Amino acid sequence: MEYKNVTGFEGSKKAVNCMDKAMLNERFKMCDEEGIYSSCQPIYGFRRGDRHAGDIQWYIITNHILKILSSLEFDSLLDVGAAEGFTAYLAGKLFGGEVATSDFCEEVCLRSKEIFGMDATAADCCDLPFGDNEFDVVLSSESLEHIPDLPKAVDELLRVARKAVVITVPRESPELIEKNIAGRGTGSSHIHSFDLDSFNHLDYPVIATGFYSPSKILRVLAAVVEAAPRKHHENMKYPKALVDIYNAAIMPILRKLFGKRAASLLIKLDELFSKFTSSYNACSFVILKDGDITKEQTVKISPYWIMDVSMPYHYPDGEKDEGKGIKLA
Repeated sequence: MEYKNVTGFEGSKKAVNCMDKAMLNERFKMCDEEGIYSSCQPIYGFRRGDRHAGDIQWYIITNHILKILSSLEFDSLLDVGAAEGFTAYLAGKLFGGEVATSDFCEEVCLRSKEIFGMDATAADCCDLPFGDNEFDVVLSSESLEHIPDLPKAVDELLRVARKAVVITVPRESPELIEKNIAGRGTGSSHIHSFDLDSFNHLDYPVIATGFYSPSKILRVLAAVVEAAPRKHHENMKYPKALVDIYNAAIMPILRKLFGKRAASLLIKLDELFSKFTSSYNACSFVILKDGDITKEQTVKISPYWIMDVSMPYHYPDGEKDEGKGIKLA
């Protein structure tokens, strides 16, 4: 595993090299054995493509972001750290206006252009090639926890935003982050610990919300509903035979019993739990440069709709899945 020195921390510390551009470019070229691009986000829809485990969490975060955006008045949006750009694509479909993306990795910007026709710019979050106040809203989702120079990154987001900056980040303990930085974590490249007070020092009003608050029961239910195939590895506590039985016999039954409606209900349950508990695994922040941007929510956000949006399988080498078009239910 590669590590790198991290600026902005006291002493000589190291963290997983999350800013290795060559490594990222290779990752965003990855395809499965059939030549289908292996996406970071569930761009092919619920249970399509080669990623499933963790999709419920991804849909929870996306649902939360879209609900925030539905309460803001804006005509242009920039998603920084957008990966393939699926969230920005959804925002464009729901709210219209000008939508653009930016990411540190050139290769994922190519995927964004190829898959979504997105205006994608490869750029360092700490040095964005955009003018002051160029976009009404700037979104940064699940990105700032990786950035060594956090203050500079936040300054850049605020600089290019005219009305508001929307941020989501995981909430992780300082102890866990210290392990990551020292190279004693589980391979995570997260190097910052956030809570609801993390941006109180700014000169702008901040709306902070804790969300994604799954109990142990909800985590188990999420694993059941995702019904993701499992690959056995040496650190797994289950024997390979049991994993093979799950993939061959149990997983198909779970997929027949539970589908998108069950997953949608689970997301709504998590949202409800988040309102009545002090525990949370993620934070969102709306930093208001213009207090008049807020409005009454006019667009209904449906987790089922989010899961039902699917793109054709993407073949970076140029082949096409002619039978699978974009589905917007």
